[in-house]
Amino acid sequence: AVGSFAQVPKAAALLKQALAWRRKRNPHVVDYAEVEKESRTGKLRVAPALDRWGRPVVVFDNSVQNTKDPAAQLRCLAFVLEHALRRVDGTAASKYVIFMHLNDFSLLNNPPWSVTKETMEMLMCCFAECCGHIVLHNAPSVFSMVFSMCKPFIDPKTGTKIVFVKDSDDAACRDIIGDDWRALTGAGLPRAAPKSSPGYVHEANW
Repeated sequence: AVGSFAQVPKAAALLKQALAWRRKRNPHVVDYAEVEKESRTGKLRVAPALDRWGRPVVVFDNSVQNTKDPAAQLRCLAFVLEHALRRVDGTAASKYVIFMHLNDFSLLNNPPWSVTKETMEMLMCCFAECCGHIVLHNAPSVFSMVFSMCKPFIDPKTGTKIVFVKDSDDAACRDIIGDDWRALTGAGLPRAAPKSSPGYVHEANW
């Protein structure tokens, strides 16, 4: 995917950055007990079914963060993204869609800047060209402060994939994800436990 960039020096720099990240995080070495612990609340997960375009739906919900280990959280994210890509391996769909629950976002549950920055690095460099849409759902006004900090680090092409939607934007969500967008993302669904993401039942989905 990195080689798809027209400018060879830029592509080489991205490849070098991606390889450095892989050496640092070793995403191919999976500690399943750690990933299971990180995934218990559904804060990072791949929906059980594909969207209308045959793409995996990767769900983010940092409001139900359940650990304090940034490195483990990033390893879990790498596992989830790798899992999403395996879901489309050999199919016509080559990208996933990211759905971020922001209804309960606050500066108190926002991840540290180092985690946010590495997450952006993963999405734009280490998993370049793998994302079809990034849906930001029910972002409160305070989120604009965080987004303004992130914006300078978001490349223009990735920026065109970001879509802000409210819960009432049913038609837009159906167009991007499909008629079953709520079932896939959990948006508006009840919580199985107070500290779990809407629509996520760990025992059934893990």
